[in-house]
Amino acid sequence: MAIGFKGSSIILILFALIIFAFGCQKENRAAGIAQTFDNFINTFIRNKEFSGSVLIAKEDRVLVNRGYGLANIESRTPNSPKTKFRIGSMTKQFTAALILLLAEEGSIHLEGKITDYLPNFRADTGNRITIYHLLTHTSGLPPGFSLPGLTPDHYHDLTVVEKFVVNHCGLGLDSEPGEQWAYSNLGFYILGAIIEKVSGKTFEENLSERIFIPLNMKDSGYDSENPPGGNFAAGYYPEEGSLISIGFADTYAAGAIYSTTEDLFKWDRALSSNELLSEKSRNIMFDPYKGYYGCGWFVTEFDGHLCQSHAGRIGGFATNIARYPEDRACIFILSNLGSTPLNHITRNSEAILFSRDYALPGKKASYRPSLEMLEKFTGLYDLRGLSLEIVLKEETLLVNMQGLPGIRTIPLSENEFEIPDMDAIVTFRRNSSHDFFDLILNMGPVNMLGEKAEPKS
Repeated sequence: MAIGFKGSSIILILFALIIFAFGCQKENRAAGIAQTFDNFINTFIRNKEFSGSVLIAKEDRVLVNRGYGLANIESRTPNSPKTKFRIGSMTKQFTAALILLLAEEGSIHLEGKITDYLPNFRADTGNRITIYHLLTHTSGLPPGFSLPGLTPDHYHDLTVVEKFVVNHCGLGLDSEPGEQWAYSNLGFYILGAIIEKVSGKTFEENLSERIFIPLNMKDSGYDSENPPGGNFAAGYYPEEGSLISIGFADTYAAGAIYSTTEDLFKWDRALSSNELLSEKSRNIMFDPYKGYYGCGWFVTEFDGHLCQSHAGRIGGFATNIARYPEDRACIFILSNLGSTPLNHITRNSEAILFSRDYALPGKKASYRPSLEMLEKFTGLYDLRGLSLEIVLKEETLLVNMQGLPGIRTIPLSENEFEIPDMDAIVTFRRNSSHDFFDLILNMGPVNMLGEKAEPKS
């Protein structure tokens, strides 16, 4: 029997009610996430462990977009979504994007060697290290900037970059290129020098012309002692019961960008399309090579959700970006308090976003594992090319990693340990086929499995 006008109207009304109810349900869920996060982050604010701006989005919907605490204690200026923060090592993803853009143009080849672009570089190492090795922290170069005679002044000056390459990059290698993952700020400094050499423009000009202007990231730029414009957060660090302001440090292509949560959301959206980089380039960027690292990004998962992330710490700032491309979701945490427990906040922000159990900060558990159990955890672990050693000294587990010996741990339970100096958690778990333990190293959204190289008898 045909349905008349009246019957059709009823069906349309019911359909509209279902759509409305579904919309209300999404609104309620979004409001619930925002309120839960506010309750969570305010605990850290009361404990004087967080001050900054946060943006959380899912399915292209912004759920949280707020400033917390003060951008400047002296002037009592509050943080807001438009406050500019130094983002430290989050800069590396922008450096990687510039390299990939130049590769798309044919100006750079990822398998090209350093000496192809910087002929003054030490030949016996520079003709073995590729651009891709630099992007993925597998160059074998030393990790940082602690080089004789190097000062951070005017890193972005082209002449100074040339002098740096000649005078300070003649070092030997810590490992063979491509063999091991070892985080290297120096490698990304060299990438900045290559960008300048190939383009004939400064790193700062490349950032502005190729990324910030096309994406309308008006509140992002290359940092300096006195950056133009206003609304900048001051960076602080606790010392003897008070907060001290931390001065400027220029870390060039490894960590010298400032940005806002709202600008970073534009960056995230661009990385979800071909707006800036081609699909081929984005696949290269997010394809982990060794150590769970792609090109400027850690690539892991959280509770079954693919996660692309990177943290940054510089001069009183602690920052993190985490993207979940399969969920069209992201979390940006920008703090102007250098001691912020970024790992704990990011881990639990993820839990709130995906409706999992989360933990408020509290008093550290006073737990003492047995000496016998601690000895089972010692040994060498391989995290996809990144080597980590656990040693026991005076009933305390210590971590030796990337040339940093003796990083202390604090037991939280029988098999879970906090590493305060790395803002990390290490969890040991029994290998199903052996009487020894593997480990999971958690650093915010980054979870790295470490397999024991040689079980200790």
